[in-house]
Amino acid sequence: MERLFPVQAGMRMIYVVSMLGRPTGQLTQAVLGVRRNRGALLARVQRHLSGNDPEHFAVAVAAGEVRVDNQVVLRSPLTPNQSWTGGTANDPAELVVIATDAVAAVPAGRYTDCVAVSTCRGGVEEAATWYAPGVGMVMHRFRVPGGWGELALAGREDGN
Repeated sequence: MERLFPVQAGMRMIYVVSMLGRPTGQLTQAVLGVRRNRGALLARVQRHLSGNDPEHFAVAVAAGEVRVDNQVVLRSPLTPNQSWTGGTANDPAELVVIATDAVAAVPAGRYTDCVAVSTCRGGVEEAATWYAPGVGMVMHRFRVPGGWGELALAGREDGN
């Protein structure tokens, strides 16, 4: 899983935020620290959306899954149509691998062999996320009133 969700201290990912096809801001995610515990990588990450206060969240990358804020965002086996339950007890979601060879074209470049995961609630797609090997999340599309919003990777700085 580390191949699709690499984390290392000092790493920064910069995303262009768009709503309904128009750029509206920037999201920066910075890995503040990483430690290994029982075979898993545990990371503390800061998320900063332009115009808002920074937020912190935890990431756990293990052999069979990736958790962000204790929510499973990737789970083995990564094969098309593989699904698992995510979300919360009060707001469950179904996550489904929709492709393992997807292409994502974003400001930072064109990424191939991406794993694309769809998030559905009540049978309706609410989001889709593309993970590129060796890079991590390169694109995330999410439902907003009147259409779709998007995070698209604009830049990446490797850590230590």
